[in-house]
Amino acid sequence: MSILALDIGGTNMRLALGEGDALSHIETQSTPKNPQEAVSAISAYIQKHDAQIESVVGGVAGAINNGVVHRSPNLPGWKGLSFGDLLSEALAVPAALYNDADLGGLGEAVYGAGKDYVLVGYMAIGTGVGGTLVHNKRIISSLEGLEPGKQILEHASGRTLEDFVSGAGIKRETGKESAEAGRVFYGERTKILAAGIYNSVRHWSPEIFVLAGSLMNEETAFRIADVNDALANIARDVPMPRIVHGTLDDTAGLYGALATLKT
Repeated sequence: MSILALDIGGTNMRLALGEGDALSHIETQSTPKNPQEAVSAISAYIQKHDAQIESVVGGVAGAINNGVVHRSPNLPGWKGLSFGDLLSEALAVPAALYNDADLGGLGEAVYGAGKDYVLVGYMAIGTGVGGTLVHNKRIISSLEGLEPGKQILEHASGRTLEDFVSGAGIKRETGKESAEAGRVFYGERTKILAAGIYNSVRHWSPEIFVLAGSLMNEETAFRIADVNDALANIARDVPMPRIVHGTLDDTAGLYGALATLKT
């Protein structure tokens, strides 16, 4: 028997079957705006692979509590929905839901860049900006997630880190997709991203800080070396942990789902 691992972001939904420490049949689809359509797509995936699953573990972009999506700016049609119950009823197995960044961070802490560390900070820059702190391979509990993307970086306007550096924020500001914003744009925004990382490091004090997400992209978006250079200018004499790129790429959240069964 396998588990069904899900990673439902603001743009893409990833699915896999998991058993032990291994994932198989990894697929990526566009995230449906309607949660009922998501359930239908998930059911179709299970039928396609003739999968016998014993449970579902998934991450969803937004504030998740007891399987309910309390807040999800990039999935507004999901707000207030008990998606965990919806999945459990449709698939006839238990379903556990987490914030997507929580599972991404746990995946990197157990299987990826943070596997040799006790206290791992994590930030994912994609359609939105999420993050988490993992201690001893367990997600640090909080009422509605740590949400580093919601930190205000411009007092007068109230603009947040997410407004400045996320894919959704960049599109609102420039009218362009994040991959089209250009190297000069990302060079300037790297300084703002570094400020947000610095604040999170000071608040969380991790041993290592892992950066991930679709906009941590050497070709078209933020570059890890540029981020470290910008942080060096900000931090100066303040000790900083290692700031590294995640090693699991798009599968971090799926591996995080596996990791919940180990911790």
